[in-house]
Amino acid sequence: MFCDTKLTSVTIPEGIQSIGNSCFSGCSSLTNVSIPVSCQVLDEYTFSGCKLLSHIDMPQSVKYIGEACFSGCSKLNLSIPGQTEVIGDWAFHQCYKFTEINMPGSVTNIGANAFYGISVKKVNTESLSDWCKIRFKDATSNPTSIAKSLFLNDELVVDVIIPDGVRELHDYVFANCADIRSIVIPASVTKIENNAFYGCTALETVTVSPDNRFYETEEGVLYRKGEWNPLYIPPSTKRLIVREGCTKIDLNLIKNSSALEYVYVPASVTEIDPLAFKNCRDKVNLEIDPRNGSFQLIDGVIYTKDSQIAVFGNAGLQIVALLPTVKEVGKYCFDGVSSITNVALNEGLETICDYAFRNCALTSLVVPDTVMSMGSACIGNAKQLENLTVPFVGDVRGFRTIPAYNKRLSYICGSSGEPTNLKKLTITDETEFYEGCLSYANNDKLEELTIPFIGRKLGAYYGSNSSHFGYVFGAKKHEDNASAVPSSLRKVTITRDTVISSYAFENCGGLEHVIVSSDAISSIGNYAFNNCVGLT
Repeated sequence: MFCDTKLTSVTIPEGIQSIGNSCFSGCSSLTNVSIPVSCQVLDEYTFSGCKLLSHIDMPQSVKYIGEACFSGCSKLNLSIPGQTEVIGDWAFHQCYKFTEINMPGSVTNIGANAFYGISVKKVNTESLSDWCKIRFKDATSNPTSIAKSLFLNDELVVDVIIPDGVRELHDYVFANCADIRSIVIPASVTKIENNAFYGCTALETVTVSPDNRFYETEEGVLYRKGEWNPLYIPPSTKRLIVREGCTKIDLNLIKNSSALEYVYVPASVTEIDPLAFKNCRDKVNLEIDPRNGSFQLIDGVIYTKDSQIAVFGNAGLQIVALLPTVKEVGKYCFDGVSSITNVALNEGLETICDYAFRNCALTSLVVPDTVMSMGSACIGNAKQLENLTVPFVGDVRGFRTIPAYNKRLSYICGSSGEPTNLKKLTITDETEFYEGCLSYANNDKLEELTIPFIGRKLGAYYGSNSSHFGYVFGAKKHEDNASAVPSSLRKVTITRDTVISSYAFENCGGLEHVIVSSDAISSIGNYAFNNCVGLT
C-alpha cells in the first residue's frame, strides 16, 4: 500500500486489529513502527523488504505473524509477542539481528524457513510442555535447526524428561539438537511422529515409561507397542535385533543408522536391501536366523537359500570366493566393504548387478566368460585395480549403438570411479567394439592390453575409419593413433581371427611388443606398423 514512499516512521492508530497484506512492503526508508495493543494480525509481507526498519513497538496481543512478514528486515531485532500463536513461512527471513529467540508458550504453528538466513545462537523455552505443542512444518521451521540446541529456562537441554501430560511429540520438535543425549517419554504420550528426533546426532538412549500403552523400547530402540518396525533407532546404536514378523530389511527399517555393527535377521525376513546399510556399510555384520527360509550366511556372505544369488557381504571381508552355484551378484552386494582386496568369481556366474563391488579395494579381478551382463559402476571407484579381465566391454554381451555410454569400459567403473591405476586389461570374448570404448580420463597407466581383434568388428574390414588400433581409444582415423593410444601402453596381444589393416598401428611409437598368434591372422595390410619405432 505504501511501497516506495519516503516514510521513515509510522504509528498505527488504536483500534486497528489487522495490518494487511504487503501494507508497508518495500518501504526502504522506514525505520520506526508503533503498533497498537488492539492489533492481533500482521498479514503476509506486511513489512517485507523494509531494510532500514530497526525498531518496532510490538504489543503482546499479536497472535498471527504472516508469511514473510518481516523478511529482509536486516536491522530489526525484536521479541516474539507473548500471545503469538502462528508464525508463517519465511516470517523472519534475513532478520540478521534476531539471534536469540525466546519462544512464547502460546505458539502452536511455525512455517517453513521462518528463521532462514539468521545466525540464531540461542533458542529458549520456559516450558517443555508448551514446546511440545508446537507443530513445525519441516526441519527448517524449528530455530533449533540453526542453533543446534535448545534451552529450558536458560539452561542447556541435554537430558530430556518429557513432562507427564504431554500427549504428542510432533515432527522436528527437537530438530538438530546436537546436545541431547537422552529422552524419557512418560505414560501420557499417545503419538510420536516419525521425525520427532530428527538430527539428534548425540542421542544415546530413549526410555519409555512401562505404563505407556502405545510405545516401548528394546535395547534402546523405540517401537510402537507390539510392532516390529522401529520408530526410532538412536544414532549411537551398535546392535539391532530385528523383531520376528519383519519381512523386509530396507532404509525404512534401518533409518540411516551410522553406528550399527551387528544386525540379527529373524526367520521372517524374505528381502534384504544392502542399501539400507549405506551409512554403516564398512562396519556392519549381519547374522541370519538358521530357521530363515530365504537366506543363508556362508563365510561372511549372505546368499539366497538356493545358493544362486549373492545378496550381502559382511564388513571385514578381505577375500571373497563365491559359491560355485552362484548365478548373480546382487545390487550393492559388496558395495563399501573397503577391506575386500581379492574376489574369486565362479564359472557359471551370469550377472554382476549395479554397484556390486563398488568401493572395494580390489587389485585384480577376472570376470569369467559365462557372465552375460555387468551393471553400472559394478567395480566403481576401483582406484587400486591394476589387473582386469572381462569377457566384453560395457553392460551386456553383444553390440548396441544406443546408449553409447553403456558400451564403454567406464560404464562398469562409474563416471567418477575409473581405475586410475589399471596397468593390465584383458578382453576375452568381445565381437564388436564401440568407438572409444576403452577411453577414459585416466588411462595413462595402461601398459598391457590383450584384445580379440583390431578395429570395430571381429574378422571384418571396415576401412580406415574403423579398422585401426586406436579406434577403441577414440582415434577417428589411423593418423590419430599417436594422440589417442595411451602413451604408457607397451604390449598388445591379439587372440582371435582378425585382419590387421593398412596403417592399423601407424604412429603407435610407444609400443614395444605386438603379439599375434600365427593362426589368428588372416592378413596384414601395407604399412600396418608404420612409425612404430619402439617395436622390438
